[in-house]
Amino acid sequence: MLTLVVAAAAAVADSEKFEWLSEDVDGGAVPAATGAPLDMALDSHHQPHIFYSAAFELPHTYRYATRDAATGNWTVETVDTFGFKYGTFSAQTHIVMDKNDRPHVLYTMEGTGPSPCPGCSSCVSCSGPPPPCCNQPDNSCCDPSMWGSLFYATKVDGVWKPTLVYKGWRLNMSDARPMDCSLALDESGNPHISYYLERPKMTLVYATRTSVTADWTMQEVASGGYGNAIELVGTTPLIVYQNEDDCFCAKLWALLPNGTQLTATVAEGPNDGVAAQGYGIATTVSPDHTRLYVTFTRNVYTNGSLRMVEVPLGTGGVPTSVPTVSQAIGTAGRASQTSVTVLPSGEPIVAFSFGTADQSPFEVRSTQQGAPPLKGWLPSTVGSTAIANGGLDGPSAVGIACCDAGGRPVMAFSRRTSMYVSYLSFAWQNFSSNS
Repeated sequence: MLTLVVAAAAAVADSEKFEWLSEDVDGGAVPAATGAPLDMALDSHHQPHIFYSAAFELPHTYRYATRDAATGNWTVETVDTFGFKYGTFSAQTHIVMDKNDRPHVLYTMEGTGPSPCPGCSSCVSCSGPPPPCCNQPDNSCCDPSMWGSLFYATKVDGVWKPTLVYKGWRLNMSDARPMDCSLALDESGNPHISYYLERPKMTLVYATRTSVTADWTMQEVASGGYGNAIELVGTTPLIVYQNEDDCFCAKLWALLPNGTQLTATVAEGPNDGVAAQGYGIATTVSPDHTRLYVTFTRNVYTNGSLRMVEVPLGTGGVPTSVPTVSQAIGTAGRASQTSVTVLPSGEPIVAFSFGTADQSPFEVRSTQQGAPPLKGWLPSTVGSTAIANGGLDGPSAVGIACCDAGGRPVMAFSRRTSMYVSYLSFAWQNFSSNS
């Protein structure tokens, strides 16, 4: 077990402190390396459920880890396996628990091939008559086609049942490749998802279905959609995403109860260069459904690159206004991932990666807003020197949730000690006294 010391915490005296206690759940050296991407949710008994991927070599597995409340032991299951012969790999993973503590997950697969002319690397080397497209100037017919698939899965009678939501192709306007995605559930446990169709389409899609056997209803709702995150407040879907098409900013799309759609820029924009923002978007809704918290990073490593926006919500989850200015709450790795939740005190806490491409090691950090009488943001470092082998070799995947049975936030994160060694880790905040 690893002990990760935290510098300060909200609503406590200076003579007291918090510690992060941590353990590895899964991983090791290739082929056991695992842990990114990941997402985490808590059930009604405050126990963690982590959905993640092993992404180094075929076959890739999508895994689901749960912890036994009595023993503290972890159980790891395989949700799906990706062993496509021509596969390359990039993925997204998301998990939500329904009111019956049944997990629902959403994930992407990406791959290449098969080649239009198997067995050759170029039109020149094709055996037999070359296919007609070899007469084209770019001679690209023998390049494997890059595709992407979006899957949704839940457990039926204790068995994972993946279903294909959508499949598309790179650089295809009519059937574009799905990439970034997010998942929410309504009161009946039906999924509401958002996903991004990549270039040249560059479109945000909102999709729903009314039962586990129903067809998906899909609607293209906005330009852009990179790094999207969806929340459902009552019947109102709220999707925050980056629009890289025209503003390099964060935007909000909502389908209001009266059937109208709202699209608005969140915080600063349009932006360019070092001011570009809206990367690593994460969202959460306050327990009383009056605030939507949005966190993201800027495309630069500098003070204040970690940002937060608080969107006020009215009846039915309808935004009453959309802020045009974000708050600097810390310094994060360039265009890195964030995760946000709300503490029992009502104050937000954010997990993120810290570091640069040319500065090692990376660190996993959290920052939380001080409850009165403390003011401002109180940073906490999951210190790289406390992690085995000197720290992280790259930006960490992070997920933070509130709270365990003791009211303490918990965190899942990936830690990569070298290029081919990585772990899925779990941490919980432990209160102690200096005295």
